[in-house]
Amino acid sequence: DSFYNALAGSGQINEVLAPVNRPDPCQPGDFPFFENNLALNKPVRASRSLESNPASQAVNGTSNDWWGAGDFAPQWIEIDLGEPMTVGLIRLVTSQSPAGLTRHQLWAGSARDSLSLVHTFEGNTYDLQTLEFAPETALENVRYIRVLTKQSPSWISWREIEVLTP
Repeated sequence: DSFYNALAGSGQINEVLAPVNRPDPCQPGDFPFFENNLALNKPVRASRSLESNPASQAVNGTSNDWWGAGDFAPQWIEIDLGEPMTVGLIRLVTSQSPAGLTRHQLWAGSARDSLSLVHTFEGNTYDLQTLEFAPETALENVRYIRVLTKQSPSWISWREIEVLTP
């Protein structure tokens, strides 16, 4: 019976896994999953917001807090990307209690008054669930993204909304 370890084969595995060849986990650094997030800290508007849970908390890069409308559907939140962009993925992290049947629409466009429906999420959702929409071809010329909730068993709220490049 042969035994293979990290030192065998010229030590290639040992070389790759050696702490001196890996980033220091104690040093701050950029998180690559935020590099493409076009919505991070962008201006937002909402149909309404609780004073303690403003709309800006839906695009601050953490799911530890959230935007809360403080009311039932229909409610919406809209992100201004600042200029027309190409969008490859929209990721939503729910803030919902109780779980149940929901219907959320994604609207996108270059101007607030001419948004187009690009996707509908419909089904049972629960708190901290991630919903993702990746169009077959990237959405071009998008400045505004609006999430419109038409149905939910709870007050409308989102922990995080990310808009990612292709």
